[in-house]
Amino acid sequence: MSSVWALCYGCQEPVQTFICIVSALLEAARKINFSDISRQIADGFVSERWDKPILLAWGIQDKYLSQSVAEEFQKGNPDMIKLKLIEGAGHMPQEDWPEKVVDALRLFF
Repeated sequence: MSSVWALCYGCQEPVQTFICIVSALLEAARKINFSDISRQIADGFVSERWDKPILLAWGIQDKYLSQSVAEEFQKGNPDMIKLKLIEGAGHMPQEDWPEKVVDALRLFF
């Protein structure tokens, strides 16, 4: 049993604390403007100041960020950004298919 569940079964106060924390995190997530954040990140990598190669290992089945996001990001600086689409991987390709990510890294370096 995890420590969170141990606290929840222990007494009422930790449960209320846990619910409060989760509620605060959800509220913060609702207020985040992800498209603006993505644009700011992309603008930074597109700028001429960025001269380091980037390997972007992207899960094709990502439920949160579509493949087009990765493709647009790459278009901003195609000489520096190499896109490797990982078949069968979702939002965290390093978790879904670590072998494929390692293979991509080997080819990249």
